[in-house]
Amino acid sequence: DERWFAPHFEKMLYDNALLAPCYLEMYQATGELFYREIAEETLNWVLREMTSPEGPFYSTLDADSEGEEGKFYVWTAEEIERILGKDEADLFSAVYGVEPEGNWEHGNNILHCVKTFAQYAHLNGTTEADLRTRLESLHSFGFVVRGFIPPKTVLAIRFASLAHFRLTPSDAVYPAHLDLLTIDTVPRLRSSLSARGLSSNIRAKPCGIFLESR
Repeated sequence: DERWFAPHFEKMLYDNALLAPCYLEMYQATGELFYREIAEETLNWVLREMTSPEGPFYSTLDADSEGEEGKFYVWTAEEIERILGKDEADLFSAVYGVEPEGNWEHGNNILHCVKTFAQYAHLNGTTEADLRTRLESLHSFGFVVRGFIPPKTVLAIRFASLAHFRLTPSDAVYPAHLDLLTIDTVPRLRSSLSARGLSSNIRAKPCGIFLESR
């Protein structure tokens, strides 16, 4: 929408594979930690939710949960207070725009920030470092309560999209991210492609893995 408020609840690998290098390059050009954080969070999401045990990546996560679009990603104020307790829920709700009557459909809330963490810290009489520490301990509650959405599609060829990251050791945000793009993943990818009846030439370079369809 015009406010960039309501997200596309279906999560697409190719969108994020194109966005991550943009944020990495902005961080390299400006030194602004905000851009690094977005890149880190995107890559961690790929590792956590979009990587199959065989090596290739899932291509999408469905928008629907239990037959309702976006249900996995929205929360009522009552749910958040029940899970986090009143004090932590008050802080979480203030930062992420949670309203008692909901800011979305059917009394639900889409979590979103309209200020910087520094501004929220000032409003709550604390430091930005302390605010970030408290929030980091709260961010995982959704996975604990609801688990993960099963991936809708597995396409081994999607692995190639991560080549766009073009990470090198000097560019890496975390060493774990490099494993997405190093030669160690080639045997797993080749085996998975073969099991699915696909045939590809696979070549590895320090900056990524590329697939050439025959």
